[in-house]
Amino acid sequence: MKEKQAKLPGPDGPIAMECNPARVVIAVAGHVVADTRNDGSDVIQLYMRTKPIIDHPEGGLDNEYLYSDDSSHSVC
Repeated sequence: MKEKQAKLPGPDGPIAMECNPARVVIAVAGHVVADTRNDGSDVIQLYMRTKPIIDHPEGGLDNEYLYSDDSSHSVC
């Protein structure tokens, strides 16, 4: 099977990115898992051609509610 190659963001790529100066708070089931005001982190906005804009906080994450395991895969 041919391995997928990661595509680079940019005007000709599948994703464009820019900084969003707004505060972002993410809550799940009443628990705040990210708040960019907590540490002054930046928020990166991801623009994909066929999807809504995604705000991706670069920090302010509460690791008590976040984990990774072997069942996920990313080419990022």
